[in-house]
Order: sequence, then C-alpha cells, then structure tokens
Amino acid sequence: MIFLDEPTIGLDALSKHEIREFLRRINEEEKVTIILTTHDMNDIEALCERIIFIHVGNIVYDGSLETLMNKYVTHKDVEIVYEQPVEAPAEFTSLVKETDHNSCVFSVARNETARVIPELLNLGNARDVSIHEPRLEDVVKIMYANGNAKE
Repeated sequence: MIFLDEPTIGLDALSKHEIREFLRRINEEEKVTIILTTHDMNDIEALCERIIFIHVGNIVYDGSLETLMNKYVTHKDVEIVYEQPVEAPAEFTSLVKETDHNSCVFSVARNETARVIPELLNLGNARDVSIHEPRLEDVVKIMYANGNAKE
C-alpha cells in the first residue's frame, strides 16, 4: 500500500504524466493499493477508480467517478460551427447556450444527445462539431454549490 499526498503538485506536464503512468502501472501489475490525497482533478480522473470527497471531516461522496458524473452531469455542450450563421427553430431555442458568428453552443440533455445532434447538424452546413462534458472540477463545484457537500 502506498500513501501519497499531492504527488504531482508543482510538476511540469511531462513529469505529471510520468508519475501518473508509473502509479497506474504499479497498481495494475503489482496490485499495489494507492491512497492519494489531491486537489488536482486531473490526477483523480487519470488514476482513481474510487473517489472519496471529504468536507469538514465528513465523507460527502464515496464511489466511482462514473457514478459521480452520472449523478451531477445532466447536459453536454454541443458546439457546432456552421458555414454561415443559422437561426435555431423554436424547438431548439431553449437549447441555445451561446452564439458567436457561425458558431452555436447547445446545451443538450445527456440522454438526448444522439437523437438531437443530427437535427442540429441539419440546421446548416456544419464545418466542425465538438461535444463537451463538464470537467470533474465543474462537477465538484456543482456538488458543493447545491449544498450536497454538507450531506
């Protein structure tokens, strides 16, 4: 068993990557249990199967990253860059999060993404499409903002 406290703090990107790869390898190959305390959400995403959030000495979440994301992430941002500006029809105006020239960002329910994207693409000639889920850091902010960190 290895206990680590902020193992990548202050390291450059390459060193962080190498440390994470080393930890992942010894965990998988040697079956070493690693207990990691960190504020670096990238460490958590890269290394942890199970996460425990502690707030004021109390456990406020204990489970998998996937379960946490499923609980708090209800929408994805779908950004589409069109050849020309498009006007979203009435059924999509509530989805529009922001527009800028030929680019539109739509906030789409996770369970509706596969159904809605083809319809959004049909609004005009699309040059590029990006789908963004909130980062773990954003999910943690949501969790704390909703008061769930006090459970």
